[in-house]
Amino acid sequence: MVQIITTDRIVFSVMVRKSRSSYFFHDVMFNMIQSLLLTNKSLLLFFYKCSLTFRLIHFY
Repeated sequence: MVQIITTDRIVFSVMVRKSRSSYFFHDVMFNMIQSLLLTNKSLLLFFYKCSLTFRLIHFY
């Protein structure tokens, strides 16, 4: 589990899955899209902050 923190300080706890050389957020995008009211063409940037924490910056 990791935490994704938005610029509005909303925190999402997310399961991360590893596939060979990549990591994937699991079962979070739908909740995040609904909570943040993201549009179809929103840009999401995930910055790794520290152990088990990511900062999410989104653009509309």
